[in-house]
Amino acid sequence: MHAPAQLPYTVETTRAPAGFNPGAAVLTDAYTVPANKRAIVAISVANRAAAGRVYRLALAPAGAADALTQYIAYDITLAAGATDVWDEIPLAAGDVVRVYATTGDVTFNVVAVEHAP
Repeated sequence: MHAPAQLPYTVETTRAPAGFNPGAAVLTDAYTVPANKRAIVAISVANRAAAGRVYRLALAPAGAADALTQYIAYDITLAAGATDVWDEIPLAAGDVVRVYATTGDVTFNVVAVEHAP
């Protein structure tokens, strides 16, 4: 049996908010890293519809205004009933995860493990 690996930091907080359903075709802030923290986040995107849906994910450094260079996923088609997971995304204090879907039947979940820098 192997001993678990030591993390290079101490985990202070784990946040797992309830599912988030932004309005149709509205870019929405889903999570902001608190001041004086860093975070490793995972984002799940679930299509609750019976047809494919399109979504976007953006990472805004320090909450900067929306820009095309911030997108890690842009106009991704998610099949009916499918889920995509984006994980191990490092963020700094003030960084913002933004989500967008063409319709209101896509659920986003952001799970963050926060720690001191």
